[in-house]
Amino acid sequence: PYTTLFRSSALADSAGGIVFQGASYGDGKRIKMEGTLTRCVSNGEPRNASTARTYKGNIEIFDGYENGNLALQNFEARQLRTIEGDVLLQGTRSAALVLPYLERIQGDLTITGTRLEEIHLPNLARVTGSITISNNVGLRKVSMRSLASVGKDFVVSTNTALGAQEPARGSGTNGGALRMDALVNVDGDVNLEYNPQLKTLYWPQFETVGRSLLITQNDALW
Repeated sequence: PYTTLFRSSALADSAGGIVFQGASYGDGKRIKMEGTLTRCVSNGEPRNASTARTYKGNIEIFDGYENGNLALQNFEARQLRTIEGDVLLQGTRSAALVLPYLERIQGDLTITGTRLEEIHLPNLARVTGSITISNNVGLRKVSMRSLASVGKDFVVSTNTALGAQEPARGSGTNGGALRMDALVNVDGDVNLEYNPQLKTLYWPQFETVGRSLLITQNDALW
């Protein structure tokens, strides 16, 4: 469940006279959404993704409406289970990345320079290549609670708001701002650096690093 206002990909067209209404997940009150980011949603539980939902190739999503927010909406709507290639998000203005069906990326996952506030990949279990999450100025939370292994490097760097909503002396046992409940091994380097508001690191299953482990310049980490 989200504790903030539900916001996502497409910019609201308030200039066209359309009045959007939203709901706060914090108190359930109705709020006006003109000029904010909105998404159409439907009731019901998520459906299981078909085993046939595999994308063979690289996915690249960049800034700008046509090549950014709209492309991200289309990407999320595909309900992909496996991506046989790299995934790159760079500079997109959407507030959240939510991919509840994705289980495997057979390449690199790179998220850099975006306006994302939250990343939720609840069923992603394996990334064959590297994971790089860097220079996302508004990013407060990353949740990959099923991720067990990374085939190359795992880099989380220069995300200045990551952990901003964590309590100053919280235990982190609820997953924290960088939630990796199932992570066991990274075959390459682990670099966690220049995330000044990251306060806790709770990876209860973590066992092995293939090369180096660098945790530095995270000023609030205790």
